[in-house]
Amino acid sequence: MDFRNPQSTQSINGFPVTFRPVVLANDNTLWVPRGISRNDDAKCWRLYVAHQKGLFTAYEFDSPSPLASLELAYSKLVDALKEGVSQFIVDKRYKSPGKVRDPVIDTGFTGVSISRSVRYGKKLVVVTSQQALYGPSEERSFRAVYVGSVTELKMDKDPIGEERRFCALLKEAVAIRRYHRHLRSTGVNPQNKVFYSDVPRDFRDRPVKLPDLDLNAIMDSFIVAPEYKGPKTTGGDPGLLAARLQSADLTKRHPDVFLEGRRIKFYETEFQSRRLYVPSHIGRARDHWRLKVPTADGWVCESVYDSECEGGDLSSLYEAWVFLISLYRASEAPVKRSKPVGSVLLCTCIEDTFIQPQRRFSTKSGLPLWTFGVITKQRLTKTKQARITLVHLRYEQLNDTAICEALRWGQAIYRYREYNLQHGSSLQDAYVGKDMEIPAEFWPVELDCPVYADDLRYYADCANDAL
Repeated sequence: MDFRNPQSTQSINGFPVTFRPVVLANDNTLWVPRGISRNDDAKCWRLYVAHQKGLFTAYEFDSPSPLASLELAYSKLVDALKEGVSQFIVDKRYKSPGKVRDPVIDTGFTGVSISRSVRYGKKLVVVTSQQALYGPSEERSFRAVYVGSVTELKMDKDPIGEERRFCALLKEAVAIRRYHRHLRSTGVNPQNKVFYSDVPRDFRDRPVKLPDLDLNAIMDSFIVAPEYKGPKTTGGDPGLLAARLQSADLTKRHPDVFLEGRRIKFYETEFQSRRLYVPSHIGRARDHWRLKVPTADGWVCESVYDSECEGGDLSSLYEAWVFLISLYRASEAPVKRSKPVGSVLLCTCIEDTFIQPQRRFSTKSGLPLWTFGVITKQRLTKTKQARITLVHLRYEQLNDTAICEALRWGQAIYRYREYNLQHGSSLQDAYVGKDMEIPAEFWPVELDCPVYADDLRYYADCANDAL
């Protein structure tokens, strides 16, 4: 072997042997195998090989040249590797005495781990396979490959089936580990995680002698402490956060925050040639700011008019912002997480009922033509929905009465459908058609948050101005 030229990676008895360039004191470069290092001061090569049977170390002094001594050192290295047992071809690697593993979760296989965790207040036993990965510049990192888990809930329903599944997961983890170590033994340093789908059939079919692990004992070896989760507040103190928010400068960007379970986002908005960051649940109407806030008792709809504030539209925005924080503090967040309000003016505050604007351009005049539909949707299957258009109005047809009646209809449909579902009807049987008669008790007397015709006209006017 000519060590003056680059050499390809070899595998000797399961030991990967790679070669690296070493510059000598005379500026000559030799390609030195792994396990051999140079000591220029002592003018010798040092051999160092750790294997399952122990440690082999020796020195080979120059006689007469570094190249000649390297050839002798390499010959001794090959003999040592042939007599040793590589850590890459055994299931359990020899380790010096250290911390004793918990016998309840000791798999008996190096790199195959069982961990105990808690998720959603339930116990979880997780099986992972540990791997060493190498980056483009040969930096090494250690990663855990998730193989699978067994939950306490499934154990209660099918203990025997989950025991079998647990053993199957351990066998998969061992197969992954064996194949990964096989790659390492051939000198291949994986850059990506090896999953069970990557393991060849012969490695999957190899026998695995699992230790006598008791899944029930593992589940019983730890407890789940009851955890109280109160409404989330950024910083932990709602009073301090509310005071800080009420004094916030809405002309500057702010991160999202949580105030007593509510997430407050700030949306970048261009208004009157100014860039503002308007909080959630506040929207601009023609001469005022509209607030629509979901609470545990329903929606709250309020308005703050420019005429009520001395500074005009910007002052009224800050008044609306302070008022919004007060509403947050005075009311509880809804139990069911409400969907984000895309546009306050279009928000109906009715579950599964929405307003859909549509703009097209006249082929004759080129002017924008607007229509607004009040639509309700109902789920028929897990993947299929039915939509009903309750009213469809052109810009010039918009009027408060037609919009109000359509929204009352949408709320009646939702209430009647929920009533049917709660009394055992299937999704399809609970469907409320457009021609179906709805009992009077499901119709609301008035809307909590009405949508006005002028709101929709203002929405369209602003969109036209932005063209």
